[in-house]
Amino acid sequence: MRTPLYKRHGNIALPEKHGNIARQKRHGIIALPKQHIMKKLCHYIAKYMGVLVLAAALLALAFPGLLSQVRPTVINYLLGIIMFGMGMALNLRDFKIVFRQPKDIFIGCMAQFTVMPLLAVALSRVFALDEALSHRPVLGSFCCF
Repeated sequence: MRTPLYKRHGNIALPEKHGNIARQKRHGIIALPKQHIMKKLCHYIAKYMGVLVLAAALLALAFPGLLSQVRPTVINYLLGIIMFGMGMALNLRDFKIVFRQPKDIFIGCMAQFTVMPLLAVALSRVFALDEALSHRPVLGSFCCF
């Protein structure tokens, strides 16, 4: 059996090299390594990314003036952070599932580029959109949001 690299102490895992945790806690000298803090932060962000994005969306909806001061160029960086956070929620098991079931991915891609544009055309006709406006939903349906 492998020796654990970390000792559990409450919610904090400390490296073995820190020695007697109780003595160090009494003297206030417990320090977490930077890699461990970053790992816990990334785990927290990955675990609650959906909640964080939803909270930000609700905040923007409730207080539009608060976020209207954000420059449009910053939005690209914010979307990048969101995409990075969603990617951090993935693990190797998720990719194995994708490669074991390629038919599902194929069906999803086909729906993205056939069903959604046809639905956009149908809705633009139902709502009698102007021809200039009817192109926007069709082009928007191709985006992978």
